[in-house]
Amino acid sequence: SPPAPSTAMAALAAASTNSATTLPGPSDEYRTWLSQLIASSQVTALFQASRKRAPAELPGPAAKRIREFAGEGAAEGVLDMQRLKSIMLHARQKILKDFDLELNALVTEAASWGKETLTLRHKCKVLMAVMKGREQEICSFDEDWMQKVESGSTMLEKHLKLKGFSPVTRTLSGYVIGWG
Repeated sequence: SPPAPSTAMAALAAASTNSATTLPGPSDEYRTWLSQLIASSQVTALFQASRKRAPAELPGPAAKRIREFAGEGAAEGVLDMQRLKSIMLHARQKILKDFDLELNALVTEAASWGKETLTLRHKCKVLMAVMKGREQEICSFDEDWMQKVESGSTMLEKHLKLKGFSPVTRTLSGYVIGWG
């Protein structure tokens, strides 16, 4: 007599489970080929999309890669002065923050000794804080632009005044700054 329908279904399910586990998976060569195909399709889609819109609309690294692959030597924004000025100002702000941290430690130390001024001596492109007869270098000082004079004051002098130091006196060898 034929097997019951539920028994036949169970045998068929068991047979399909056994055959699925014995089949080999995709080979490494197939996986490599498939990943290369997908990557190639993505790059092709990116190039096609870049032709439809201006490279300036793409994120910076993507636009740069596309220009490199396309061999485009004269791209928009290569010498963008506004961008360069923005980068320079951002870098200077970071340097000034580092300078403020160093100066804060030195001013705090001088104040803890009861002083209300600090002498900053400029020596061979280095700015030294003079306290109790010893000198300590301020590492974040950048003479190239901090000593640049604009409207009769150096950039550093303006920054110190902006931070609230009073007086800020320029001497032959540097500055004397006060907070008292």
